[in-house]
Amino acid sequence: MKDFLGNEFTVGDIIVYPKTSGRSVALVKATVLKFNESGSVSVQPELESWQGGRPRGVTTHYVDTRTGKRFPPYSTRSEQHKQRPSGYEHKVTGEWLSTAEWGEAEDQARRSGRLSWQEIHERRQQWTWTPVIWKPYVAEESVIQPVTLTRTDNIVRVSPSVPAEQT
Repeated sequence: MKDFLGNEFTVGDIIVYPKTSGRSVALVKATVLKFNESGSVSVQPELESWQGGRPRGVTTHYVDTRTGKRFPPYSTRSEQHKQRPSGYEHKVTGEWLSTAEWGEAEDQARRSGRLSWQEIHERRQQWTWTPVIWKPYVAEESVIQPVTLTRTDNIVRVSPSVPAEQT
């Protein structure tokens, strides 16, 4: 198959393509996996080529390294592997509230009417969000799913760079 510039590319070659169709300037670097009968191309994106939030097609699982079993982070099965769930910690006292306890305290403060929105905002500034703390035997695993490109006219093959000592 030929790329946008007329260069041949095949399975195993590294390509770049726009992250979205249209006039996207964000490029994704990927390795060609196979050519499909429909004319589409299956590729394996590289993680560092995705900027911003969580890339589409990436799934994060956690692995119990003792057994090798994977589990999604927000399933009920994950609770047994948490040393401490996500929550909020007071910046001065170190007091910690779970996310549920934090939400309940916020609701009570709002419903009571004793605190103005300004006072509630000032109270929020005294707390910081803390992520889940997993038990020591839990490891994070990100799995990048292959992508099928149906639009192939904007693919560009990446030429291997020439080592500096050869120039």
